[in-house]
Amino acid sequence: FAEALVPVSRSCDLLVQDSTQIAKKTQIVMVVQYKAALRLLVQTKQMEAETDPETTNKLAFLTLLLVQLNLLPKHQLICQKMAAKKNFEAQNWFGASRVLKVLLPSAPEA
Repeated sequence: FAEALVPVSRSCDLLVQDSTQIAKKTQIVMVVQYKAALRLLVQTKQMEAETDPETTNKLAFLTLLLVQLNLLPKHQLICQKMAAKKNFEAQNWFGASRVLKVLLPSAPEA
């Protein structure tokens, strides 16, 4: 994640510098969302080694923030699964249920 953050940050800077066209606004928003996602993922990866309850709760919160970002559907799905798992681990039933409500319609039939 940390490696991907560098080119995404550069792309963001380049798009912002050359924001003369309105059409680029969508690209800027997308790149900024991915930059935020990568920063959250780097932070969660660094924290995963710790097992104390406070860190577990913080990881659950960070993954809920991650789910709020407007990413491509395949990336959104990965983030949603991660958020469900981390919120179950933190026993944050409300957070886990919010994510699962979003995931259930996309689940394959059994």
